[in-house]
Amino acid sequence: IALKIHEALKEERLIANTTFNIAEVYLATNQLDSATIFAEKSLGHYEKQNVPFYVKTYLGHIYNIIGEANLLIKKYDLAEDALLKAEKANIQYKNLRILIQTYLLRAEIYSQKQKYDSSLKYAHKARVTSMEVGLKSYIAKSYAALAKSYQSLNKQDSGYYYLKLAAPL
Repeated sequence: IALKIHEALKEERLIANTTFNIAEVYLATNQLDSATIFAEKSLGHYEKQNVPFYVKTYLGHIYNIIGEANLLIKKYDLAEDALLKAEKANIQYKNLRILIQTYLLRAEIYSQKQKYDSSLKYAHKARVTSMEVGLKSYIAKSYAALAKSYQSLNKQDSGYYYLKLAAPL
């Protein structure tokens, strides 16, 4: 209903926000095609308007939704493309909390593709950024990603070290 009202009023920013929120719900409920469709609609609305800086911080999050949806259906090329755009947008607009998610998603893509060195690289980036931001939940997730990457590289001592660090957080 909200989307129809915003569309009738031709309120681009509200349309962009509403379609973004719908995309998040579809992703959370594992309706991945719909999540991608609504994220791309939202992206189109954000890109075609001259919005303030703080609104542009959503761009990286939207690309994350597209990337994560494609990762979950194992369309790695599409996921990587979206997450590269997410990384650039999150850095440009200084959205560090969402940048951590981007790094964790990139680490997971490389893990699934068995490119463990690249997975480790992005898990480290997630750790550094999460420490900078100071969010315990993201620090724990980055430690878990590091543990997984090290274990995949048969570096059990390092894997265990990061697993222990993740546990109390």
